[in-house]
Amino acid sequence: MESLIKRLEEEHSKTSCSAESVGSTEPQQKIVKDLCSAIQSINVDLQTSKVHSEAKLKSMQKTIDTYSSKVQSVMDKQIHSEDKIKNMQKTIDSYSSKMQSVGDKIMATLKPLHKTNATKKASKKAASETASVNYPIPEITNSDSVTEFIWELEKFPTMVQNAKSGKTAIVYSNPFFSHRFGCKMCLKIYPHGCGDFHTTHLSVYLVVQKGPMANISVWPICYIVDVMLLDQKNGKSHFVKKLPCAPLHAEQKPVTGKFVEWGCKGFAPLGTVQDNTYMVNNTVFIKAVVSITSR
Repeated sequence: MESLIKRLEEEHSKTSCSAESVGSTEPQQKIVKDLCSAIQSINVDLQTSKVHSEAKLKSMQKTIDTYSSKVQSVMDKQIHSEDKIKNMQKTIDSYSSKMQSVGDKIMATLKPLHKTNATKKASKKAASETASVNYPIPEITNSDSVTEFIWELEKFPTMVQNAKSGKTAIVYSNPFFSHRFGCKMCLKIYPHGCGDFHTTHLSVYLVVQKGPMANISVWPICYIVDVMLLDQKNGKSHFVKKLPCAPLHAEQKPVTGKFVEWGCKGFAPLGTVQDNTYMVNNTVFIKAVVSITSR
């Protein structure tokens, strides 16, 4: 554009000289001059437009760079998030594996307990089948009739502890009968022992009470009593002791409001009672066998 203007100016100069030499008119010179002025104005506009265009290009480039930076930042965050998700998944998998391991250990621990509970239930069922706790007046099979009573002592170590602290020194069983229309009886224990055997032995007594059939029974009633700890391990090695002979007044008709009792202070050492042969799941079974010898 600048070269074009320069050429026009040169042509204008030549034209001016020629016009002077030949006597050209003034209007022609004015046209050429206006044309040069218009071209210069266009050139200025073009220069200004170029400056503005470059400024716009720089602004656009800056905007592009800004958005490129933002896009890169978003991509970096996405990559970082993906890494965090992967790490979290690894952590979850690790904890899941640990929980599965703990669950397996718990199940392995519970299996023996299930077996023990099943054994205990079977033992209770067997005991209930032979016990007379829920049948207060048992059938008489012959003149020397025998009554069996089984007493389940749950939480026996707690009983010992309560007796030791003085909270509950004596525990009574449910009542039972020696035979049809016979004596009303119950067992009585000192879990922590009594007398000379206090703190070392289990003491067991038989208590004779006045029952509802006392007035129609034939007195005196003579009987012997065997008391045993039941073997819960193999059912063969029961710990058996015969109670001392009943005092004479125990064979007579009981008086209302009075009880007659006798037994064995040193029935069994506490160490024997709480041995795993006789105590399973903190439960002990005591069996009383009452044999009627004469009536």
